[in-house]
Amino acid sequence: MNGVLGMAGGVGNAAAFLLHPFLRDMFAMLGGAPNMSAKKVQPTANSLAKVARTNPVFDLRDQREKTALANLLVKAAANLKTPQAFFSYDDLKKSWEAHRAAYWAAHPQQHTPDPSVDWDQHEADTLDVCLIAMRQRQMLFQGHRWLCEECHHKNWRDLGNIEPELTCEVCRTISQAPVNIRWLFRPNEFLIESLRDHSVLSLIWVLTRLSNQTSNSFMYEGPTKFGLTHETRSPDFEADLLVLADGKAYVCEVKSSWSVTRASDIQKLVDIAKKLRPDVALLAVMEETQEMGDQIAAAKAELEAVGIEFQLIIWRQQDEGDDVYLPG
Repeated sequence: MNGVLGMAGGVGNAAAFLLHPFLRDMFAMLGGAPNMSAKKVQPTANSLAKVARTNPVFDLRDQREKTALANLLVKAAANLKTPQAFFSYDDLKKSWEAHRAAYWAAHPQQHTPDPSVDWDQHEADTLDVCLIAMRQRQMLFQGHRWLCEECHHKNWRDLGNIEPELTCEVCRTISQAPVNIRWLFRPNEFLIESLRDHSVLSLIWVLTRLSNQTSNSFMYEGPTKFGLTHETRSPDFEADLLVLADGKAYVCEVKSSWSVTRASDIQKLVDIAKKLRPDVALLAVMEETQEMGDQIAAAKAELEAVGIEFQLIIWRQQDEGDDVYLPG
């Protein structure tokens, strides 16, 4: 998380760049989505269901069983579409125009705008401002991609390294740079990995949500591992976030969706809270629906019995900050 916050320039900037729905969808299409859509998951689940008719149980303690299950998963997921490697500038312009049109269709203007200002162009121009800002922060890289006519290698050259003559990385064949370059934008792989594998977007959402409701003071620590003794070599438990807001201490369990939330995760939060004794044990799920009511009720009762408040926060539409202006 700290790497992404450093790249973006703090929690506020990270939230602005990553939570805006247009940019969130863009990074998701580039492979930065922490959760797969139901359309992608269901075919794999169906394939596994067929296998379960003849092999309903796999012993994960046995190496052969683990290998067999791994092969089944790889085969079942073979048809998953590979994320996009980049976006062209022209495609981004078209997508941003469509996003703005959809926004105004859902939010009709209540007042007639000042006719002396070209508001549509002003909105459109924020795409360039945003791309430049993300390019400066190396969240995105702008460049040129070309196919070598000699060896057919697909070359990439960053904006700062483009020269009149371009040399193939493989066969060293020289070609001339085009006059009208079709600019492409590819993501920083560290950022994509953080979004996909480490639920960084969910952590940023929780920090933003808590800081917005804070009046006086706000401090936080990212994912933290704890050892209960000096001799501990591996962590005894881990907290996703530790927050001190207006003098109230929070220990947080953060999930990107209910589909990856297990009953054991909720119990783990309860156990950690009993050890650390915060004011609030917070379960945050970045999804609009609310599930697992029985487990949450049990956790709330167990913690209230020892004087710890249990809170649940879920995603709200206003958390995404959708509008017709992109950050920059």
